[in-house]
Amino acid sequence: MGLDMYLDRHHHYGGSYKQDDHENKFFAHTLNIGGDFCKNNNIDKSNVSEIIVRQGYWRKANAIHGWFVKNVQNGVDDCARYLVTNEELDTLRETCHAVLRCLDAKEYDKVEHLLPPSEGFFFGQYDVQHEWYRLEIQETIDQLKDIADEGDYYYSSSW
Repeated sequence: MGLDMYLDRHHHYGGSYKQDDHENKFFAHTLNIGGDFCKNNNIDKSNVSEIIVRQGYWRKANAIHGWFVKNVQNGVDDCARYLVTNEELDTLRETCHAVLRCLDAKEYDKVEHLLPPSEGFFFGQYDVQHEWYRLEIQETIDQLKDIADEGDYYYSSSW
C-alpha cells in the first residue's frame, strides 16, 4: 500500500512485414522470443507491435511524483499513463543534480523550492533533510542516466 511509480519505455516494433523475395514466406518477422513464452501465452509473435521495457521504478518517492504531476500531468494526479518527452526527463535529471548540490550546502529552502515533497495517502517521508529523500533523488539520477532517443517514455503511478 502506498505510492508506486513507473517509467516505461515503449518500443514500437511493428510486427510482420512483407518481403520482396517471394521464394521466402510472404510475411516475415524478425522478433525472437526465447522459450515457450508465445506458445504458453497464446501469442502470435507476428502480431506483436510494441515492446515495453521498465526504465524506472520508485516507491514512495513523493517529490519525484509531485514533479511528474506538475510538469507532465498538468497538475492532475489521477494514476493515468502520461507521455514524457526526453527533454522533460533531462530537466528532471538536471533538477535532481541541483537538489543534491543544495542538500550538500544545507540550503533546504532551495531544495523545497526545486523539488518539494508531495503529500498523499501513504506517500512516505516529507522531510527534505531525511536521508531517504537524498536516496530517492540519487536513485532518480541513476534511473534516468540511460535515457535513449528511441522509443516513447510513459510515467504512471498508483496509490
